[in-house]
Amino acid sequence: MDAQNGYGNSPSGLLAQYLSQVATAIHSENGALLASLTDPLLGPDWVEPLQSDLSQFLSSSDGGTSGAADSTVVVDSGALAEDVAAAGIPAPYDNFVVAFLSYLTTPDPRDFYDVAAGVFAQFCNPVFSKSWHVPVVKTLCEGLIHLALERDNYLKSLGKRRTTATNLQNRFSWLMSLILVDRPGFQETKSAALTVANIALRFYVRMGESQLCTKLVRQIDSRRLDLSIYPMSQRVTYHFLVGRLKIYYHKFRAAEKHLSFALEHCHKNSLDNRRRIIPLYIVARLIRGLLPKPQLLAKYHLEEHFGPLIAAHKKGNFAEYDRIVIANVKYYSSLGVFTILQQRARMIMFRNLYRLVFSISQSMNANPTEAPMQLDYMRLMQASQFAGATDCTNIACVESIVVALIAQGLIKGYTLPTRGILVVSRTNPFPSPYQLANTSRKTRSAAARSQPVRRTSAAAAAAAAAAHGSSSFPNLHLGSLQARRPVRRISAGLKSPT
Repeated sequence: MDAQNGYGNSPSGLLAQYLSQVATAIHSENGALLASLTDPLLGPDWVEPLQSDLSQFLSSSDGGTSGAADSTVVVDSGALAEDVAAAGIPAPYDNFVVAFLSYLTTPDPRDFYDVAAGVFAQFCNPVFSKSWHVPVVKTLCEGLIHLALERDNYLKSLGKRRTTATNLQNRFSWLMSLILVDRPGFQETKSAALTVANIALRFYVRMGESQLCTKLVRQIDSRRLDLSIYPMSQRVTYHFLVGRLKIYYHKFRAAEKHLSFALEHCHKNSLDNRRRIIPLYIVARLIRGLLPKPQLLAKYHLEEHFGPLIAAHKKGNFAEYDRIVIANVKYYSSLGVFTILQQRARMIMFRNLYRLVFSISQSMNANPTEAPMQLDYMRLMQASQFAGATDCTNIACVESIVVALIAQGLIKGYTLPTRGILVVSRTNPFPSPYQLANTSRKTRSAAARSQPVRRTSAAAAAAAAAAHGSSSFPNLHLGSLQARRPVRRISAGLKSPT
């Protein structure tokens, strides 16, 4: 804001005009105006004249001793409080304004964050109580993030530990508690829940604090907030951020639900935001077995990154799939899905490959309708090695994969270990992984109990254990049946919709 256009040319009257503007914003309940007047990231074009006016005011109030010898201004809160009250600024806003003026006159940039944090605390409790205060809270949060990162960069340059961001994380947690707790007279604070949550989630992702992301989402879920009362832009951003978090924790069904909402309700003209949502949406569905249509990839120019990958996935071509993932490592890492694509898609790819082998073996029979519904382990091993599954090295490995596919419902059938044969059902022997994933766990368990599934032989199990160091399934990098909790860091290269 320009001092000449906003508050006049005379430095001596700048403070009075500033306080008058603040009083007007408070009495008219203009949150946007108050936020612009109390933004921690103020431009020097009008802050420096205001500092000069503060210096003159304090010099006159204490007999000319304050700020006369140097340019450093030390604010006397008592002297300013009377002038703030005279401007018509009521309590508890008066203490907040005095704290903000103290921040403006802080001489050492290294102290900016600490003083601004005091301003933040002064506004959040007890001032913040109305829905029109939300823009001020948003501005203060964003300003604190900028100041915290600046000071941490300074500490890093000195070789010291960066602690400012951690302090800010605690302040955000405290603010969310204030917003979500039921306090008489403070019910309107819940209107800031998604605003603060989106700011905090983006900041936590940037700092790699996935546990804080989870804690914040649980806070909101536990209060059962009616998200429909919030602006759609905030809801889209929140669902996008939570969907990305669910992917990080390998909860792909929940991730698809959140990302589907974000994609469905994102404005059709917000192409940049939709391009951020769709790649993650594709990955969440790909891992669950549903492939995107080529038209979708073409519309958002994603053929280069996902077209060949999906073709290799569909055929069970491990060699081509791994080559594409490695070739696009930078792009997939920016989405935070590189390791997921490497490991979690392999079981469905084995299902696709074995389905292709079964189809070919059936088509080679003179009478396909009377062809035996079985597959030989040796043929499956040869197909796996030909497709580039280098970790499938022996019959025991194949049998372990087959048993895992049957256990997960990806193949309907049973094994004959002594003959080295997989016998599949005549009706839908290779169920759709996506439809299977959408059925309830109870339904899948009941269906599995109704099928005559035979366990792997003891000899094969022992051979698999000797080859791969496991008593049940070999270490094939297939993604465990119960997903292992991933490492803590999140890729910080992905932006979120605004």
